[in-house]
Amino acid sequence: MAPNPSRGLADTYVLNRDYKAASRLNYAQYLWHESLGFDLHPAITSHLAPPIATSSTTNTSTNISQREMRIADIACGTAAWLRSVSHDFPHATLDGFDVSLAQCPPAEWLPKNIHLREWNLFDEPGQDMLGRYDVVHVRLIFTIVRDEEDARRIVANLMRLLKPEGRLQWDELDVQGTFLMKAQESREAPVMQGWVAKLKGVGMWVRMLTEVMGEMGLEDAEVMQVPERTDLARQLFDVNLGRDEEEAVGRLKGTEQGERMLRRVREMEEESAGGVVICTPKVICTARKPSERQLVGNTLTGNMKNIRIIVTCVALFQSTFALGNAPELPTIVIVPGAWHSPEHYFKLRDVLHRADYDTVSKRNPSCNSVSPNDQSAAKDAAFIRNEVILPLLDSGKTVVLASHSYGGLPGAAAARGLSVAERRATRQPGGVIGLLFFSALVAQDGKSLLSLLPNQQFDTWVIERASIIQGTTKSTFLAANFVVSQENGQLDVANARNVFYNLVPAALAQFAVNLIRPQSRASLSTPAGIPAWQDPVFEGRRAYWMSTKDQAIPQIAQESFLQNSGVAWDINRFPSDHSAFLSYPQALGSWFIQTIIKWQDDSVNNSSGTSDTR
Repeated sequence: MAPNPSRGLADTYVLNRDYKAASRLNYAQYLWHESLGFDLHPAITSHLAPPIATSSTTNTSTNISQREMRIADIACGTAAWLRSVSHDFPHATLDGFDVSLAQCPPAEWLPKNIHLREWNLFDEPGQDMLGRYDVVHVRLIFTIVRDEEDARRIVANLMRLLKPEGRLQWDELDVQGTFLMKAQESREAPVMQGWVAKLKGVGMWVRMLTEVMGEMGLEDAEVMQVPERTDLARQLFDVNLGRDEEEAVGRLKGTEQGERMLRRVREMEEESAGGVVICTPKVICTARKPSERQLVGNTLTGNMKNIRIIVTCVALFQSTFALGNAPELPTIVIVPGAWHSPEHYFKLRDVLHRADYDTVSKRNPSCNSVSPNDQSAAKDAAFIRNEVILPLLDSGKTVVLASHSYGGLPGAAAARGLSVAERRATRQPGGVIGLLFFSALVAQDGKSLLSLLPNQQFDTWVIERASIIQGTTKSTFLAANFVVSQENGQLDVANARNVFYNLVPAALAQFAVNLIRPQSRASLSTPAGIPAWQDPVFEGRRAYWMSTKDQAIPQIAQESFLQNSGVAWDINRFPSDHSAFLSYPQALGSWFIQTIIKWQDDSVNNSSGTSDTR
């Protein structure tokens, strides 16, 4: 598409380029880094040479050498993002592009591997820019993108900068998800509430970004929704207020619109002093440019979009099914554990997506709830059933339910009565074909997480293994690692790095820690309902990944869960921690796939067995 000069950044940028604006941008970079725990998404850095901070990690032959690596930041502003990235990738070439470099430091003051250049992202890229970059990054260009068509033009240009197999990362605000965060529910903020209502319908294109990326020929397009951190909510709100004031006293100065905007900023500032802020969720969209071979193949077949090539699983499928007769792949529903969100499972989901499996995961209502005392495991189960599983089944899809940690309780209850056989008997489409549990709780009806603990006390939950063996009720573990707030009914993790992610690489573990959100105490002390795994219809279709180095739910506790269940399980013992989805995603994903293939094979043996990987 030919560039349209009327859409140039110089014509549409609504903010200032003075020292106040530069300070706001620099502070925003700090807050985004604090919120995300990264500059480059771990799904991208896993394909690059390890950052200096983690260079002791074993590198693989597929990683790109840092000295060969090129990273571009588009609309780079003050070059703050590039300066942050240079700490982890000091040997990579980092190029920043913006329509104006007025807010950037002099070249002499920048790290030697950072280079800056003027370019309008709506314009045709220069020949020397094409196909040069392993990663292209862009952030917060909301003010210059009007609609999906603008987004398509930008994605098309950014895609041209990428090498084959290069990665695109677009960080943006999901205006449609804007909400009020209140320190106390009784607090009133009519000005903020009115403004949030006016945002309805604004920026809908953000929610279409991954679809746009797919339409334009990028693959593996994923969106990460970043949960809002209460400890950073006020700071981020202040930055956004400063942005509005900047426009009011700059471009709109002396106009009626500018006066209204400035008045609104002052009124919101007053309301925020009472413990209310506007929160706009962050989304991180990532995608991959196809390989040269895929690009040629796509051209020959009419530029087909989103073709996924199954590599590791082809042999498994060929040995199990006659070619052309393989059944439709089920959708894998991942039920998060307590304190966890779907974003935690991105590496596992990437493995499954590359094997052509669709995955769905939604955060349980009991996690990061604004009304934690009103939550329960049964409400989580109802949400999983009604909002996640049933819409898939009613559309004719089959589902494999995969539950992690606490998710094993509401997940099992949610699937009851929804097996393929039971749905078929009532002439309903779809159904759950099997139940996967990984480092998960397994309990009979009427049992809660709390009821599984010695003396039914949170400060004795999955404590030191010796205490469980001896049946003692004294805890030295949980008291040091978990903090219960009696006032608001939340349970918080104080030492998650050691509890959940003891085998996860340091940088990735910190990313996971930053995503942790408070868990409703009530949800962990109430039963979820009758579990589906006890039903005969799931004989031979219930499998358990047992993490033998789990610091949150020790192996002896996991063994006890299964022994007390009274049914047979297909057990895979593996030396992983509580978060194999981050420490061993390939191994866990392969186990998922092999188990599902076995279930789908008409000749599957319904008797349960065990397999150990020590």
